[in-house]
Amino acid sequence: MEFLGYYFSTVELILTTVLFIVFVHQLYFYFRYMTVICHVSKNREPVQKTDSSGKKPPVSVIVIAQNEGNCLTEYLPKILEQDYPSFEVIVVNNASDDDTELAIRALKTRYPQLKSTFVPTGTKNICSRKLAITLGVKAAQHDVLLFTNANCYPQSNQWIARMASHFESQTEFVLGCYSNIQPEHTTGSRLFAYDALFFTLQCMGLAWRGKAYTGHEQNLALRKETFSRMKGFSAGLNISSRDNAMLVGNGSSPTNTAIETTPDGSMYSAMPIHLSEWLRHKAQHRTDFKQYRTNVRFTLGSEISSRILFYLSLPFLGAFGCLPSMGFALLLFLIRYSCQCHIVNKTARLCDSKRRYFLTIPLFDLSLPFFSCAARFFGNSKNEVHW
Repeated sequence: MEFLGYYFSTVELILTTVLFIVFVHQLYFYFRYMTVICHVSKNREPVQKTDSSGKKPPVSVIVIAQNEGNCLTEYLPKILEQDYPSFEVIVVNNASDDDTELAIRALKTRYPQLKSTFVPTGTKNICSRKLAITLGVKAAQHDVLLFTNANCYPQSNQWIARMASHFESQTEFVLGCYSNIQPEHTTGSRLFAYDALFFTLQCMGLAWRGKAYTGHEQNLALRKETFSRMKGFSAGLNISSRDNAMLVGNGSSPTNTAIETTPDGSMYSAMPIHLSEWLRHKAQHRTDFKQYRTNVRFTLGSEISSRILFYLSLPFLGAFGCLPSMGFALLLFLIRYSCQCHIVNKTARLCDSKRRYFLTIPLFDLSLPFFSCAARFFGNSKNEVHW
């Protein structure tokens, strides 16, 4: 085909069409799902919601700890000193063999609202974390349950208030944000932080659009009544899918799930992440993916597929296309890249992250799907059920 003195081959036309289709899909995904935190931040409400009786609902905070005595000593007081009228904190010692129990006892002398239970040492053939959560739920006295880990901390004394403020009569799940503040400023640490931010954008975006499928285990709230109705993890105590994916994926609906995106309602961690740990985390995401609802799998899968096709089409058009096709491809790349920079960095700022992403976005954007594939083989060699 010849137009304005340029010859367009059949291959070139096909590649240009494919590039434009996946470009449109990428923009749709970003503006449909990834802008939710930016949208919600404009309509933030003050912490004043109450339950049907006109009072703030009492909350049971469940903290899972395994060999994290130092973390409990440093971070747990920030949870125990929350500005909230009625709450208890239950630490579940998940078969620790360090000074975790000693740290709990020391804190109990200062904070009467602190309680504890434990998973027996030597528990095998089941996921000890799911068992720890189940024991924590049984020990809880209140209907609103708020889960986190021992190595996490809120930056504000309004964390419980922010999360509990969403529990209206129909609300059963509240998904909160989580950020790992990496102490190093290496390319690897930036990749881990970007991956966590991208996961948060996807998780919150789909939940806001009625497709909740998982949440951060470090900041997740639900009703005890809901946990009991779902019979907890009875159907999958020895399944490797994560607890947050099982609970939210099986129990959430478009009308019973809320999201909390403010910095005051977020949880943070400064624990360093190693490559092997991150790959195990990615492998677990792939395992969870099989348990997601069909519409969620299609939404997430089509985003990854269109992203890969977008990047693959660019060099092929550069190699086989004429000047107008190359210019068209460059224009689409710049438009998508500009949208990414705006959405990702604005969300990072709203989530109170000090990191910003510019030149690293294309690198991370392209490499993450391949790291996920690599994590699949890494996970196959680590298929035992563990914490």
